Amino acid sequence: MECSYHYKQQRQNKVILTVEDVMGHTGTIVLRGTCVAWFDQIRLKKNHIWEFRHLFAHRNSVSGDVELHTTPWSSYECLFDDDIRAIGFKNKYYQCIVLNAKQMDLSCLLQEKYCELKTDNNHVYEQCFPCLPFNQVKMFYRPALMTIKYKESTVRVHVPSDVLEKLFLNIPPSILNKLVLFTGNVTYGMVIADLCHSILADTGESYILKIRSHFVLDENSMQQEHDFYLLNIHLSL
Repeated sequence: MECSYHYKQQRQNKVILTVEDVMGHTGTIVLRGTCVAWFDQIRLKKNHIWEFRHLFAHRNSVSGDVELHTTPWSSYECLFDDDIRAIGFKNKYYQCIVLNAKQMDLSCLLQEKYCELKTDNNHVYEQCFPCLPFNQVKMFYRPALMTIKYKESTVRVHVPSDVLEKLFLNIPPSILNKLVLFTGNVTYGMVIADLCHSILADTGESYILKIRSHFVLDENSMQQEHDFYLLNIHLSL
């Protein structure tokens, strides 16, 4: 996600990247200054192993997560499959994943997983939370429907749950009741409520939206249905 900030009374651009390690854990790298130019190359080879050096660790005051920020001394490099560093990395970490995997035949797997399933009064199986990966339930924001008006035109746009989370400063719904660090009694839910109020309030400000359209045509190429989905939104400067 690309956005801007002000430093020494000048407008600067930055790019926020979501990265993932071999265990599936996600993190954030923020490209600043001249490092913003890295984004195009990283996007083209996003499934490769990358090596970043001289990054600055910073705790986000809103989410509480630790982010990695580039500095004027930062460097980056894409490691190809035949690179000795990439080979060593895979041998060290991917082997751990294989060793931690539990192997069993199908009958044992079914017996282990489904012996914990319970049925309700209608003999319908209830949810089996231990059967889920990591024994955790992933929470999502409920998709929303936004009404957008421009001059005399009005359109309704679907806002998926993942886009909502981006709009909500990447605050996951599972921590809405938690207190924001160093703020006393302010929760993340209150932060999102203020953000929604600022977006929906009639302040006269304009926003630029990135929208994906979906049209359904009949055999005569006549429009039957049309839907719009929000991909991104930012303030028009």
